[in-house]
Amino acid sequence: MAVVTADCSKFVCEAPYSKKDFAGREEISRQKIAVIKKFLADNGGN
Repeated sequence: MAVVTADCSKFVCEAPYSKKDFAGREEISRQKIAVIKKFLADNGGN
């Protein structure tokens, strides 16, 4: 699943999307959340 800005003009990161449980899923999710938070901070929350 791609994470993009609301207007789809910028790609933020790719986040795994699966209903299946797999090893490391929580860690990957935490890493992606950190990337998203950094993007928001760098772009004034937009």
